[in-house]
Amino acid sequence: MNWIKNLTPKISLIVFGLVVGLLIAEGILRILGRKPLGENYIYPRWYYTATDYGYDINRNFWPPAVAHVESFEYPVWSNDIGCFDNPPSANPKILIVGDSFTWGYTPFEEKWGTILERELRAGTLKCGVSGFGTKQSLIKAANLLRSFPSVKVVIYSYCLNDLDDDYLYPHFTVIGGHRLNKVVIKDFNDGSKTVFQPTLLKRRLENFQKYGTIRKPPLALIHRVKFWLNKHSALYYSTKGFLKAVLSFLGKEFLENVGLLIPSKGFDVSYPLLIFGLDKHPWIKDVLRDHLRNVKAFKKLNRKLVVPLIPLKEQVYPELMYSERYKAVSFIGNRMITFAKNDEELLRPQRILRKFLEQEGIAYIDYLPLLRFYADYRKKDFLNPERDLYWTFDGHWSVKGNRLIGLLLTRFLVKENIIELHNKKEILARIDNFLKSNFGKVPPEDVWKNSIYVPVQSKTK
Repeated sequence: MNWIKNLTPKISLIVFGLVVGLLIAEGILRILGRKPLGENYIYPRWYYTATDYGYDINRNFWPPAVAHVESFEYPVWSNDIGCFDNPPSANPKILIVGDSFTWGYTPFEEKWGTILERELRAGTLKCGVSGFGTKQSLIKAANLLRSFPSVKVVIYSYCLNDLDDDYLYPHFTVIGGHRLNKVVIKDFNDGSKTVFQPTLLKRRLENFQKYGTIRKPPLALIHRVKFWLNKHSALYYSTKGFLKAVLSFLGKEFLENVGLLIPSKGFDVSYPLLIFGLDKHPWIKDVLRDHLRNVKAFKKLNRKLVVPLIPLKEQVYPELMYSERYKAVSFIGNRMITFAKNDEELLRPQRILRKFLEQEGIAYIDYLPLLRFYADYRKKDFLNPERDLYWTFDGHWSVKGNRLIGLLLTRFLVKENIIELHNKKEILARIDNFLKSNFGKVPPEDVWKNSIYVPVQSKTK
């Protein structure tokens, strides 16, 4: 047993050195301005229950809270009309509604809506709400237009999960300012639903505040320690994405079993997006028919309507579907494309939507071919948000992606005469110069024309 006695001081010294090193690293990161997630990362008081459409962002949320996406942080607030935006101008010309892609998983100055407003120099209401579907976006747009009759153009940013959100409507409820999933699909084979009762929802919120997951996970102590570190350690919070990528080669099952990854059953949304299941489950066709009626109802707002089609990260970067390391740690993103076995099936949702919008005479810009034109396709298991258009693990656009979208949408509105401007040539030249200098190229005419549709009535004479 002497060897144990001899090793004990050495092991203790190593452990002490590691602890000191970690504390020094933590201190350096704090000095450099890096912060942990903090206690208020899900914005207590951020949401309220809206009786006619489920929930919405509270008005005049101030002072700003700090939002996080991966290890990136930025301030968020709301103005007096319940939008993550500056105070509205007196006579805005453009209204933007949609879900989290519109709300902005990026700093306000870099949101694509902010870039659009800056480039057009036209008052723009940027009123996306995370989790909204088509029906909720429509109701919010109608309410805002009553207060802002000067709006000439409504931009409804369409995301592929809007079909799911409409089917489960109203799928979220609010408890103490926190938004919680209230309705989920019980059986994907027949579309039956489960509605959670308030007592269960409160218990789920308590679990999330302890473990970072709505259900108490196996190895709960490990998850509780991880969640504590997430909220209190800048070092852990700043490096957890890197650690996740490094350990991904161990596989999803192993990472879940040792408590390094939240088990898949910790999420309610374990089925693929409905629009990918049309051929497999007939009931989805009826759901789609009802959903498209909500899209069509935007025409009743009597404004010029533009519907940008937002692609999933895996549609733009299909190689991610074949990366075992990415699939091991990207449960939510990966479940969205379960039924898409090849590129043709992967692109089918856009074909369905484009056909419908053209039949209804609704202008659109399909971002998928444009983002594929700009995407960096160097071989990789994970995206780099500084170089790529989406975040590494999160499914939203990165800062770079938001910049590109803002420029492309501005180009669309100006080039296709959807908005009336006196300095059209000047703006187009500036946008194309930005695209060349920041993204290396301007879309050729064949790619551009394959990405857009503008009916005659949408053009400014």
